[in-house]
Amino acid sequence: MVTAQYLLEGTAYAVEQCGLLLRDAVTLFNVQSYRSAVVVTAFAREETWTGADHI
Repeated sequence: MVTAQYLLEGTAYAVEQCGLLLRDAVTLFNVQSYRSAVVVTAFAREETWTGADHI
């Protein structure tokens, strides 16, 4: 059985991962690695949807 606590924790982990990926994307952008920054940002966006799937 899936509990509300389980869903909340999954969402929190997804949001945390999204933040970490966005931080890395900013770092890549700042060193002019623009293409890599775009790819990492796309991964971060996927994590946003992963978190939304838990709700």
